Amino acid sequence: MNISFNKEVKEELIQQKVSTDEMLAELLAFWSLATKKYEDTYVFFTSSLSIARRFISNLNNTIKPVTKVTKYQSDGKVKVLVELLDSNELLERCVLKNDFDHFDFLLNSDDLKRSFLRAVFLTSGSINSPYSLKYHLEIVTKNSSLALFIQRVINYFDSNCKITVRKKNYVIYLKNSTGISYFLFLIGANNCAYKLEDEIIRRDMIASKIRISNVGVANDMKTINSASKQIAIIDEIYKSNATHLLSEELQNIIKCRKENNTLNLRELTTQYNLIYGTSISRTTFNRKLNKALSIKENIID
Repeated sequence: MNISFNKEVKEELIQQKVSTDEMLAELLAFWSLATKKYEDTYVFFTSSLSIARRFISNLNNTIKPVTKVTKYQSDGKVKVLVELLDSNELLERCVLKNDFDHFDFLLNSDDLKRSFLRAVFLTSGSINSPYSLKYHLEIVTKNSSLALFIQRVINYFDSNCKITVRKKNYVIYLKNSTGISYFLFLIGANNCAYKLEDEIIRRDMIASKIRISNVGVANDMKTINSASKQIAIIDEIYKSNATHLLSEELQNIIKCRKENNTLNLRELTTQYNLIYGTSISRTTFNRKLNKALSIKENIID
């Protein structure tokens, strides 16, 4: 089945097995990004039944609240509503107060920070296809303080994510292919990260071939232009019957140049050595060719 790369990444993340502490770290993100309080009830919204199951599983394996799950459709999309029917101090701190100092205390190891970012991406993240023209990964939230905190956690791992504002939302984003691949490895989407890197390598190889081809074309044009100028001078020497002013070796050199007008200096030197049974170097050949061509000045004078 052909699924989007974004969905593929999230499906891989949902399969990740985590410790109890890492479940709590994920819950921090789930609560902060997708949970609201209505009177005495906490409600978690998501359009993914798989993410809802992970949220409930994390709850049942940590603080064990009473939950009620409702699945419904809105605007043609499936929505999952998870009601938490009892209160919890941790929920109060995270959802209502956005106590990011407390977040720092709870996310006190690299593994917990990675787990937090995993749930951040599951809840509010998206990534375009690696086959798109541009690489792009983003996380969206309406809370500016939370956006800054997420940015700080991501950049803790030597990343360089940035924040922009889009329609009253704060968007934390990465556009560098290497940074996106690194982020996927961080949150545990290793298979998708490898898939992205394969595409990066493929594009780099194509770009490299194009660059090499362009360099080759440029060198060919340079060779042709240089040869054309040299042959124009050689034609003047022949028309002026001035070849007698050159030694036999220099006459052979300009003859070789005229008869091989598409060869570069390396190829021309090889051709000359084969025809005349010599072994002069490219530098020597080029020096003697220029010496022969300089006779044009004597013809003009």
